[in-house]
Amino acid sequence: MASAEGDRVFMRVCLIGKFPPIQGGVSAQTYWAAYGLAQRGHQVFVVTNAAEVEDAYRVRLDEQDGPRLATTFPETGGELHVFRPEAPGYRMEHIPWSNPHVSKLAGLATDVVRAHNCELIIGSYFEPYAVSAFLASTWTGVPFVAQHAGSDLDRLMDVPELSTTYREMLCAAKAIVTR
Repeated sequence: MASAEGDRVFMRVCLIGKFPPIQGGVSAQTYWAAYGLAQRGHQVFVVTNAAEVEDAYRVRLDEQDGPRLATTFPETGGELHVFRPEAPGYRMEHIPWSNPHVSKLAGLATDVVRAHNCELIIGSYFEPYAVSAFLASTWTGVPFVAQHAGSDLDRLMDVPELSTTYREMLCAAKAIVTR
């Protein structure tokens, strides 16, 4: 349950999404949303596969960038933590080969939600993040919010096999963040 200080309510939120060092607008928006929530006193637990991003889509982080990715705000009590699933390797080999992003993110998010008593799960960008949020929500009973990006609606939603998954996920969401 959220803790209150005065008229202010503080929440524990699990946010699953693109995050630095992934480049681009969605990653930057996710970072600033998580940072802003933590700065305001919330405990934010980011679950991301950002460490697995291909070199072509990776930004270089300087030494001073590291402390800003996971930080605390003593003045408000807010915290920003980052969790990353195990990188693909021998333990995950199967045929045909694929990197099981959804399974890894959903499993790690479920563990984070349970360990930190998160009250809300946010999945930012349908694939693999909001789908992972949907699964973690189903397994934990914690409500989730889905946020989409442009390619979710103008490209991915047109793929029949993905569309069914996304419709089921959207119907289960407590809210949908759109523009």
